[in-house]
Order: sequence, then structure tokens, then C-alpha cells
Amino acid sequence: MSVTVNVNGVAISYPQTGDSEWGDEATDFAIQTGSALGKLGLSTGTSVDIPSTLDVTGATTLDSTLTVAGTTTLNGTANLNGNTNIGNANTDTITVTGILNVDSGTLYVNPTNNRVGINDSSPSEALDVVGNALVSGTLGVTGAITGASATLTNLTVDTNLIKTDSANDRVGINTTSPSEALDVTGAGLFSSDLTVGGVIVADDSTNVTTAPPITFTGDLNTGIGHSAADTLDFVTGGVPRARISSTGLQSSVVPDLSGSNTNLFPEYKCRAWVNFDGTLSGTITPRGSGNLTSLTKNGTGDYTLTFSTAMPDANFIHSGSGGVLTTNGIADIDVSRANNVNTSLRIETVRGSSNIKTDFSYISVGVFR
Repeated sequence: MSVTVNVNGVAISYPQTGDSEWGDEATDFAIQTGSALGKLGLSTGTSVDIPSTLDVTGATTLDSTLTVAGTTTLNGTANLNGNTNIGNANTDTITVTGILNVDSGTLYVNPTNNRVGINDSSPSEALDVVGNALVSGTLGVTGAITGASATLTNLTVDTNLIKTDSANDRVGINTTSPSEALDVTGAGLFSSDLTVGGVIVADDSTNVTTAPPITFTGDLNTGIGHSAADTLDFVTGGVPRARISSTGLQSSVVPDLSGSNTNLFPEYKCRAWVNFDGTLSGTITPRGSGNLTSLTKNGTGDYTLTFSTAMPDANFIHSGSGGVLTTNGIADIDVSRANNVNTSLRIETVRGSSNIKTDFSYISVGVFR
């Protein structure tokens, strides 16, 4: 009579047809049982507890959840299709020895060179990102930033050390609210030339005595500033020494013997001057002159000085002297004014009280306004 034996879901019937003794039955049983156990098949809802090592050679298919409480070593290719959870506690450690390649290079870890690539399966740096990167928090860089180009929007470095305002195209240094294209709060030092294609706007403080806005390293109370609107001051040692007012009037300090005078006095300067030989004729070339286009002799003791730049009006004054060389030096003469226009000055040279026009070899004239 035949008996059926179930081994791991496989039915084996004994004795088999053709068997003649129990030795044949034992051999057949061992062969068929080994074949049946070669494949571990579990139906839905069943489980198996393997207390020791499970060594599987060949392909293995898991149709449901696999829970591994201990260490799992996969020496070949492992395909995990579906949701996969690795670790179930914050203290779990996941160690990957070898290359980690996620989604064909989306994330690539090269353990040989200790490099990580994002969208790059051949990273050339410790972190190599191909494509844009978005950092929503603080980005700390302790080394250099290099590259052909970089686009940064509203960059903040060290709170407000450098602050960019992309909406208004402004950069601030030590300020979080730059008001100009470059807004620097504090002193700036350039170790080489500074070339500016536009306007340099200095601080508008009128405190030119102790802190002129344009000054020098190590000498902050010397420089250029303005004490009022449309006024320019030149300061040395914390004292304005010269000033140009809104009307163009120039004032300067007239030092006294002690050097302590700090009062500014208006300057009414010599606007033209000439030194010439009055004995020459026609157009005379002077020995020296300033703001003079031509010097013409009209007749004996009669000369016209034409200014290169006209006087503001005809209300200027002149001072002159002249004479001839004698054994006792130069004899004094009178140089009088003969006309009253702003473009030229006509003078006459006369000797003493005789009022006789005379040519003198040395004539000097200065014009003031």
C-alpha cells in the first residue's frame, strides 16, 4: 500500500513504483525531501522563524514584509521593490561599504575619494553638484568660493557684514539697508588705486573742524569738508584754513607772528599784472605778466593793457610804479589810469608834479578786484 508524505508542501508517495526494498525507499526519500526543502515557500499569513544563519544561493522572492532583527549581509545584488524602511529608531546606524548609487547618479557616494555627487556619478570635489542648489537656511563657507559665474539673490554674510538688496541693485557693508549702489558704514581702505566712473558722495556732515568727510589715515582732523551748503572748506589740524563760499568768494587765514590766528579773511586777489620796458614801441613784449593778452604803446607814456580774462566789471583798481635807472637808483613816477572798461586798462606814466607823460624803462602794474 502506498503512503503519501508531505514535505514543505510537496507530496511524496511511498513505496514508489519499481522500488524493491527499503534501501531504495530511503534513497528516494532523501533525494525528494532535499529537493522540496530547496525552496522555502510560505503561504499568505504564515511565518517561519529561522534562529540562526539563513544562507540563500540563488534568487529569492519575498511577496510580503521582511523583518530582520539582526544583521543582514547581502553579498550580491539586492532588488527592493516597494517601500523599504531601514532602521526603526533614531539610534540606528546604517553603514554602507562601497559605492552608494541612488537613482542612477541622482545621489552618488564615492568612498575611494570620499566624494559625494548630486546629479554627477563622477564627483570631482568633496561635494559636486550639477544643477541649481537652493539653501533656505544659513550657508557657512570657511574657504574660498570659486567658479565661472554665480547668481546669488539677497546675500547676507555674517548678519550684516555684506548685505545685498537685489530688488534695488544695492550692496551694503556693515549695513542691512543700503541706500546706494554701494553703501559702506565705517571706514574703507583701498591699498591700490580707486577708479570711479561716476560721482563720489561724501558724508554731508558740516562738522569740518574735527571730522572732515574727506580725510587721511592717521590724520583725521585734516582734509576737505563743507561748513554750509555750497561751501567748501580746507582744514588742517582741525581748523578751517581756506574756504570757498557759494558765491565763489575765497577766504583764508592770515597767520600772525605767533601762528595762532584762525580768523578767515576774504581774499581780493591780483587779477592781472605786468612788468615791461616803456621805452619800446608798438606791441611790447613784457618782461613778465599774468592774465594779459597784449600790451600796446599808444604814444609817449601811454599804454593799453588788454586782459586775457575780463574783469567782472569795470570797478577794479590798479597800482603801478616806474622809473629809470640813475646813479642813485630808480626815480619814482606816477602811473595813472586813463580809461574805465572791464576788458582792458589804459595807463599813463608821468614824472612827479609836472604831469608830463614820459617813457620809463621800468614800469610795473597790478590789477585787483
